[in-house]
Amino acid sequence: MFQETMSRIVSIPRASLIADRSRYLPIALLATLVTCTVFLPGCSSAEDKVYKAFRCAKVASLLGKDAAAKRAMATVTIEMEKLSTSTGPTYLGIRMNERFQDDVPLYRYGPRAQAEILTKAFESSECQKYYK
Repeated sequence: MFQETMSRIVSIPRASLIADRSRYLPIALLATLVTCTVFLPGCSSAEDKVYKAFRCAKVASLLGKDAAAKRAMATVTIEMEKLSTSTGPTYLGIRMNERFQDDVPLYRYGPRAQAEILTKAFESSECQKYYK
């Protein structure tokens, strides 16, 4: 039985094997796409949640409102601990600061514009929910 199967496989033309593989390629791509969409957002959503709280905390801190900054970070303590254990607290802090500088490029503006940008961010509805 095994020898019959092997002789059939060996006798199949090479072009036929390639055609069979290409038939399964779309299925493999679809499986990869589904895997990425299911598992990757879980990771990024936790980091995004921590970053949003971090951004609001940083804005509050830069405006001298330290109590609001502490409340904002307290809302994501569990997520932050999980991310810290997988990436390390130093890397997480560096990553959050880099995202903040990309998101809020204060260095491009003068003191008055910086104050306006920070105040607008502090008063946003997104940040206000973290300060409560």
